[in-house]
Amino acid sequence: TARDAFRVYAPLAQRLGMQRLKTELENTAFRLLYPRQFSVASSMYSGDIDEIKSIVRVLSSRIEHLLRSDPVFDQSDVTVSSRVKEPYSLWRKMLRYRKEIADAKNRASENVVGDTNGEGDAREYD
Repeated sequence: TARDAFRVYAPLAQRLGMQRLKTELENTAFRLLYPRQFSVASSMYSGDIDEIKSIVRVLSSRIEHLLRSDPVFDQSDVTVSSRVKEPYSLWRKMLRYRKEIADAKNRASENVVGDTNGEGDAREYD
């Protein structure tokens, strides 16, 4: 059932490193169990998903370039990844921080990974 997808299958997929499957399970279950909330969260992307993705790509490359060229940060092996949040992820964040739909401006997420001590230990920054 859709409830099993939330409780069992999505967490299992995450633990197995199957992020895409986890996301699809959560979004499908969210759409089936909470259609009104899914509609509201999905409306945040109405028509401009491609624009958001292109902005996120440009932003990621700029952040990576700035970090690599900064003499204080001095990171040559920095990795910047980004994603556009899925409806369930956005909804969950709005609930966690008690945000209104109009306040939910962060429809994308940036993730920076770098070696901060020069010994090959990767550290992740959100």
